Amino acid sequence: MKNVYLVFASLVLAFCSSFAQINRPYSPVVLQGNQLSNLIGTNTSDIVAFKFDGSNWIQIPVQIDERALKDIATPWGPAANSYLGTSNTGYQILFYCDTDNYTGADPNPAFDANDELVFLADDMGVDASAAPADPNNVIAGSCFEIEVTDPLTGDIGFIYTFVSDGTLAQDAGVNYVDYAMDSVIDQDYFNSFNLNIATNSEFSTITTSNYERRFTSEWISDQVKMFTGGLSYDILDQNETFFDSPTYCVRSAANFSAMANCMVTNSDGPIRAIRSYMGAATGPLMQRTHLFYPAKEEIITDVRIHSLQAFYDVWDYTWIASGMTYYDDNNLLGLPIDGSFDTGVNENWHDWELVSGPYGSLLINHDVQTDLTTGTDVNLGGYWDDSFSSPKRSCYGDGQAYGTSGIKFDFLPPEICTDPNPNSNCGFSNALFKTLAFIKEVNYDVPNLLVSDALASNDNFNNPLNINTSACAAPCVPPAVSISGLPQVITSASPVSLTGIPSGGTFNGPGVVFNAFNPSIAGPGLHTIRYDYTDNMGCSNFAEEDVLVGTLNYFFVNYNIGTIQPKTLSIDIEVFEDGVYTFGIIDLNGREIEEFDLNLSIGRNKLNHQTSIDLTPGMYLLLNKNDSASLPFKFIVK
Repeated sequence: MKNVYLVFASLVLAFCSSFAQINRPYSPVVLQGNQLSNLIGTNTSDIVAFKFDGSNWIQIPVQIDERALKDIATPWGPAANSYLGTSNTGYQILFYCDTDNYTGADPNPAFDANDELVFLADDMGVDASAAPADPNNVIAGSCFEIEVTDPLTGDIGFIYTFVSDGTLAQDAGVNYVDYAMDSVIDQDYFNSFNLNIATNSEFSTITTSNYERRFTSEWISDQVKMFTGGLSYDILDQNETFFDSPTYCVRSAANFSAMANCMVTNSDGPIRAIRSYMGAATGPLMQRTHLFYPAKEEIITDVRIHSLQAFYDVWDYTWIASGMTYYDDNNLLGLPIDGSFDTGVNENWHDWELVSGPYGSLLINHDVQTDLTTGTDVNLGGYWDDSFSSPKRSCYGDGQAYGTSGIKFDFLPPEICTDPNPNSNCGFSNALFKTLAFIKEVNYDVPNLLVSDALASNDNFNNPLNINTSACAAPCVPPAVSISGLPQVITSASPVSLTGIPSGGTFNGPGVVFNAFNPSIAGPGLHTIRYDYTDNMGCSNFAEEDVLVGTLNYFFVNYNIGTIQPKTLSIDIEVFEDGVYTFGIIDLNGREIEEFDLNLSIGRNKLNHQTSIDLTPGMYLLLNKNDSASLPFKFIVK
């Protein structure tokens, strides 16, 4: 049997962390390489990321997309000479690189200032400054902190990038987006894709947990399914992009795809898929790029074309969308999608659109990036048509209009030009040259959303997440913490002064008043006293020690003043039940000299015990080992 008054001390790391999850479901966070200076020159596949949950490191998926500054004609490859008139225009732009077509690889295969790192806001954790060490399987000292703040709410999230030792997968075993590319653009582009005047038919789909989008040619998308409502009906007839007027069928998405085209980028990653193509009728440098995320799509259209009357981009829905409702910031009461002609519709420019119904909801936001002057160079407007019998436009698709909606640009001076090709009638060095790009964000969301949801989505769109990056602080080293002055056993009611090492911490526990332990307040029994300490680096630790306050369940006649001969111990004890009791003789160094049993009867017992050895003169303790809360008694050997 072990001595009952032994005290155990423990050291446990303590961290004060709280989750402040940014509430932007599926929102991507995109950083350029120049925001992650510590990773410049790193092998891109070795870059990994972790979040800290307050106790543990958890790897999260990230994606690296390589980009390079190249001549704008680069994706045309050998067709550049015949169609553009030059293989080098002198006008450079950033491309997402793709070795499966003429855009080609990044000349710098390592992570560089142009490359992008992307992850999801949902995957962030909390501040890891108190983490005791780096995650496993990363290069020591490679930590870099990414702090993300929602400007609308002040919520903050963190992720940490590291350089892997080569054993970690960058995607952390996760794949949010699946881009099933047609084999021509994925495997046999150089042999089978026609860059001249011809339609390159394909069957490519992008599928996530929220939606599916299908493309049958570069500019033609004829299917959108949403899975958020538990159904998977196709609600999209055509994504219609066209020039000049709704009744003019020549310059349309179908015509764009039938003319000369080239693929710029097709890539499939764990966070996003990228699809980019170039060439729209007599605008060979006009380009559209789709960025597909788990629940949203960003569509960037760079309008690089000679002078036009107008430019339109609308989505025409199928009859299956009947019963859904269309809203925008000019039509807040909603327009039913039913194929019936509507009057009094406001077709001014709108910053957002909402298509809401039982199959899901499309939250659509718009932005324009241009140096054109509104009202002088261009007028911005909206578009609405809901008439299956006499639509404004019936060039392609099912020839009917169900909730056909989107935006348009009316160009005012005939000399306006956005084509940078120096062999065009404009060129980037021309004083009349302007740039125009519009961004359309489509969120594939749950059924039956309201105008308030659209307003919140547009607020998020106009207030992107703020990003701050910095080198990680050195891992927190917990300070050594201990308690001094607390005895293992207390036989007195007098307070005991406590000392914490290092000083400056706080004591807690039963009977603790400031820096003292008061047995009379704590009462009989075994009590745990704790000392918490935080150093000037914010690293915390604590120590705990147990103290036994005894109870007088029996007494000794010779308590305190009793003396015995070297081998004879006179005992006078009262017990409350019959039984065999085990006693121990303990010296003041805490060593047990002898253990012996006494058969005692209920009531008072007087007897002598012959010790097994001669006890040297000094003070000893006699302990009843049957009762962990009993009081040890001292006696003196002379």
